[in-house]
Amino acid sequence: LEQIISEYRILRRAIFSVLGEVPPRERDAIIDAIELGIAEAASEFAGQQYQLREKFISTLAHDLRTPLTVAKTSAQLILRAPEKANSTQVMASRIVNTIDRTDRMIKDLLDANQSQMGQKLHLEIEACDLRSIGQMAIEDATSISGDNFSLKSDSSVMGYWDPVMLQRAIGNLLSNAAKYGTAGTLVNVTITQEENQARIAVHNEGKPIPEDEQGEIFDNLFRSVAAKSGLKQGWGIGLFL
Repeated sequence: LEQIISEYRILRRAIFSVLGEVPPRERDAIIDAIELGIAEAASEFAGQQYQLREKFISTLAHDLRTPLTVAKTSAQLILRAPEKANSTQVMASRIVNTIDRTDRMIKDLLDANQSQMGQKLHLEIEACDLRSIGQMAIEDATSISGDNFSLKSDSSVMGYWDPVMLQRAIGNLLSNAAKYGTAGTLVNVTITQEENQARIAVHNEGKPIPEDEQGEIFDNLFRSVAAKSGLKQGWGIGLFL
């Protein structure tokens, strides 16, 4: 909003710089027109921000409720049948997985907000194997989306990265690929090393993203037309992160 107002002020200075001396009546008319433009722009901006915030809150509430409901249901089943040790372990594992999923969603939200504020994300760089990071990301995605992922990789791809953040990045790609790909088809993950660079490719089957939207899919809170018109909820921050 400050930037919008600042641009109108620059416009006002430019107009009077070009026009030079202006009679008071005409000068007041120009200033009034610019002030009206500022008011309309501010109102439009505030309206869009309100709609975006409302949509974001409703989506966030929906996405957080789903894993929490799974955890609550599993906990209730444990309380009802504590004598069944095998089923209790399965339910407890499900609770841990869903809480981990919720925790990742909250971390994504906080990191997206931090990045939007112009702050850098904290990275802890260390020597690690990209293949192992990819495998762990696939295991996490499998617990959420099912066994729909295939990994093809060189035996080992060593480098210096932040393994936790990189695993989250790959996880977001896998989540999007599984959510918007054709149901029942594999999501193929390929990790290769090309001299001093590594490449991660995540490929799903389904209708491609239109070319005119491909430049925006990594923008914060952006969702394609097809994604918004479908039944699947999303935040529009996974690819941004």
